[in-house]
Amino acid sequence: MGIVIGISEILLGLYELWTGAKFNGLSLHRKMKGLYSLGFAFIGCGCFSILICALTSLQNSMLDTLTWLAEMGVLLLYGSFRDIHRLRSCKLEVCGVFSHFSPTLGMMPVFTYKVGKQQYRETSQPCSMEKYRAQLRAGETYTIFVNEARPSIFVFRKKIERANYFLTIPLGVILIIPWIIYCGWLLTN
Repeated sequence: MGIVIGISEILLGLYELWTGAKFNGLSLHRKMKGLYSLGFAFIGCGCFSILICALTSLQNSMLDTLTWLAEMGVLLLYGSFRDIHRLRSCKLEVCGVFSHFSPTLGMMPVFTYKVGKQQYRETSQPCSMEKYRAQLRAGETYTIFVNEARPSIFVFRKKIERANYFLTIPLGVILIIPWIIYCGWLLTN
């Protein structure tokens, strides 16, 4: 079972990389810079699942299940902390022209903006868009928040959804704890 889970996670990661490159026109070099690190996280989890199966000689389905749950917990924690870090690092206010919604990353807005002499056309990092989708009009100018160190990273709204993090961070921890307890039990017996 863990082999199937691992292969499916690797395929999900490859799909994430492919859709990001297809819809945003990114080269492999730009993907490798961490813009689509969730795809690499899925691939890493898939490889970890396959490694666990190989180490246990495909004999421990409980460990396979708990490993998958722990991986989902790690992905939840990774996504939450990555979003918090990105929101906090985007401090520079600039004017950006709204283009359209990207079909990847949960329909995030695509903006064209200028930082210094360089012009960018990028997709917003995940942020709370439900309230603002109906208000955005193609070709209109809005204030966006850009990361000064990496101007290709920006957010449309600088708001951390606390309800999401009060749910995802504890859930991530809860999914990891049974795996740690079971691995401890396996090592002591």
